[in-house]
Parts: sequence; C-alpha cells; structure tokens
Amino acid sequence: MRKKSLIGLIRDSFKALRPSFLALGALAFMFVSCAQDGFDDESFDGGVYNTQLETPTAEDISVKSSDDGTRLIISWPLVYGAGGYHAVLTNLTTEEVVKDSIIDNNAFSAPRIEENNYELTLQVLGNTEKNNTGGELVLKAFNTFTPAFGTIPSGTDLNAFFAETTLPEQKDAIAFDLEQGGTYQLTDVLDFGNKYVVLRSTGTHATITTSPGACFMFGNGIKLQNIDIDATDNTANGLLLMSNTPDESLSIEALGYKDKGANQTGFVMTNPVTLKNVNVKGLKKSLIYGNKTNWSLLGLMIDGCMVQLDNEESMGVINMYGASNGLIKSMTVCNSTFYNLKKNSTAYFLRYGNSSNAQPRKIFGNGETAVLTLTNNTFANVFTDKDFANNLANTDAVTTILTDNIFYDVYRIYQFVQTNTKRTARNNFVWWVNTPKQTNDITRTDSNGNPLCTEADPGFPTIDALTPMDLSQPNGGANFVPSGLPLENRAGDPRWLPTE
Repeated sequence: MRKKSLIGLIRDSFKALRPSFLALGALAFMFVSCAQDGFDDESFDGGVYNTQLETPTAEDISVKSSDDGTRLIISWPLVYGAGGYHAVLTNLTTEEVVKDSIIDNNAFSAPRIEENNYELTLQVLGNTEKNNTGGELVLKAFNTFTPAFGTIPSGTDLNAFFAETTLPEQKDAIAFDLEQGGTYQLTDVLDFGNKYVVLRSTGTHATITTSPGACFMFGNGIKLQNIDIDATDNTANGLLLMSNTPDESLSIEALGYKDKGANQTGFVMTNPVTLKNVNVKGLKKSLIYGNKTNWSLLGLMIDGCMVQLDNEESMGVINMYGASNGLIKSMTVCNSTFYNLKKNSTAYFLRYGNSSNAQPRKIFGNGETAVLTLTNNTFANVFTDKDFANNLANTDAVTTILTDNIFYDVYRIYQFVQTNTKRTARNNFVWWVNTPKQTNDITRTDSNGNPLCTEADPGFPTIDALTPMDLSQPNGGANFVPSGLPLENRAGDPRWLPTE
C-alpha cells in the first residue's frame, strides 16, 4: 500500500486546514539550515512583502532526465518572497513516496525508473517575516515512458496496422501506445524483423485477442507492457516467436564475440525481451520460443505477469530447444504467477537446446558469465511430471538465484539449480500433491549450505478448482493467497500477499 505523505493526508481538507498548515510549513522551513536557504538574501526577496504568493502552474514545472537517465531533475520558476517549497514526489507505479521534503531551492533531483507513472505535488510556503502567505497546492502528473512513435486506436487489427506502418530505421525502442482499456486483434504472424518494438498501455490494460497461428515474431528484442492477451484460440508454437531469418549484423562474429574466444555460430539479440505487467490467458504452447534457431539473449525480463497455461504439449514456457546452441545471459522472472489447467508430464519451464553449448564463453567469449534469477513467484501445476529446467550449463560461470518462490506441484526444481553453478537459495517453499515428491528439492543446498526449498503446504484456496483466467476480473479471478509458512515468510508473487 502506498505510504501516506503529509500532502496526501491533508489534500481533501486542505482549504479548511490551510492557515495552520502554512504556519507549520513556515515553521518547518525555519528549522532548515538558514545558511543554505538563501531566502533572506535580497536576490531572493525581490521586494515582495504582504503578498499572497502563487505556486507555479503544472506547465511551469520542468521535468528532465539526467544525462545517464538515472535521475529526474525537477525545477520550477523562483517565487520571490517565499519561505520555501513543500514537494512530494510519488511513484504511482510502485506506490512509493520518493520524496516528501521542505526544499529551500527551486529544484531537486530524485531516482528515475523507466516506464513508471509519477505524481508531483508542490506548494509554495509562506514567509512570516515578510508577511507573505503561501500558495495553493499544484499537482503535476508525468511518466518516464519512451516517447510514443504513435498511438494505435482501439478495435484495430494489429497485423493490418503494421502492414501499413513504416517503422523508422533506428536501433532504439520504437514505442506504440495502445489505448487504455482498448481491445485489439492479432490475426496472424506479426513480424517486426530486427526492429525493437514496444507495445504498451500507459494505464488500464489493453486487451489483445489472438487468432489460431497468430504470434509476435521478433529479431532483436521486444517489450509488452500493461497488456492482457487472450490466447485461448492460439495454436502458434510461441506467443513470442524469435525470427528464423536473423539479421547478419547480430551474428556472433559480427558482434565481435568470436574475437573474444566464442566458438559457436549463431546470433545474439542485443535488445532485451521484456514482459511487464502482462496477463496471458489460455496459453497452449510456449510463451517464448526460439524457433529452432541459434539465438541467445542478452536479457530476458518477466515482471509482474500472470500466465495461465492450458498446456498438455511438450512446448515449455521459455523454450529454446531445437537449436544446436543458445542461452540467456541475464534472465529475471519476478513478481509473477504461472499456473496450468492441465497435468503435463512432457514440458519444461525453461529449456535450452544443448547444455554444453549453453556455457556463456561459447557464445560471448572467454570469461563471460550468465545470471538466472527467479524471485517472488508463484508456480502451480507447472509442470507436474517433467524437470523444471533442461539442458542448462553446469558451470561456475553461471550464477543461479532462487529466492522467495512457491512451487506447488512442480517437478524437479533442482534441475534449475545446477550443482556447479554459483547458487543462492532463500525462502523457497515446495509442496507436492499430484507430483511425485522430489527429495532433492529439499535436501540439495546452495553455495552457502541453505536448502533449495522447504517443504510446506501453501494452502491455495482454489487449487482444486482451477478455472480459465477471467480477464475482466482483478488478477484474472484467480486466488493464490498462501497460508502457513509461505505466508509467514511472505513468499510467492507479492500480489497475493496482504499489505504489511
């Protein structure tokens, strides 16, 4: 739950409390170092006395990024005769109050998170020495989303839209906004070539309904954000399908990895593959499929997603099988829920093509490493009688991080945590009902001697009556609120945990 700021607490009753609040604001400002405020200096005075001050408008407030993109630089015109400013900056996406301070200057900086929504409230404080009264509260909303190349109207067939749209020749992301709450159709293979395309809604999720055989094909990264996808009728091997005609500029040789000692042929996507706050309904095959092509990924991120599988096929969730090599250099799956309506003894959650050729040095060159992270996820019925992972490299060049997850009827988790990797395991819980109990999941340890998992029933309320996701309901109408030890230790997807 978002922390209440001073401004947030008084916003609704501000007019009634305004005189006392302004006095408190001025008093608070007096306790700020007088040597640093500058407001008693004539240059900030401006000869303004006995005046009702005005807060700059939202349009007057400037929001810029630092050169490296890691900081927000927020500024506004100087208000002469003021006793300071009260600024409250809230990240609406993470529900975090980033800054709540009395400021003695007309600018400040704060951490910047890409593709988040922010809200700034600003008030000019009065100055009792000059008998100046503070200004009204002003609110400015903004976001850190990549500027949109265009907005796609609700009701659009995405295949038809992109058939008529020429994408610019650029390596950076090409972002398209979907209308908040809009509906869209994906009717066939939508091939973005080697363009890095972002499809997103900036608020309420848009919904994409896919036809049989429809998928997103990409050859150098893709990002989907704040989208619901109905894949009930989809029969494609992968909802996200890697191109089988890679651009030669992305070959291991062209990227210089051969010069560093790589001994494989193949291709590397230099842009990330990202699913952020995406809900998928009725997925029958792979979420991400390598398309039997020697692809490696520099980065894969799945964050804040719900994926409801309807999978009795041999096609696993992240599936790079069928090629002679390929790996993911940096993979993070976090804050997400995966569950399957079907019992499945033939598919893996993560599968590479060849364990030997999945060694990072063979793709990226000598001394290169990889990191695989699963943290704060809930897995239910995924998959019930097949290794959780397959063909991963068993080498100390790989770091495996497994923390705060719940595994319910998931088979052989230890196959994700190969014995020679650098292993971190903490606060994971496993429970078997229809899946054969795997002692290795609770007896094997990480590099510090911690068990991979602890045996504990999460007591999911609806586990015996799993139903297809209802995209019109919060969290798809599912309920994976844990109980017992998993709840006490706050494991699993955070969406199911009560607020602290």
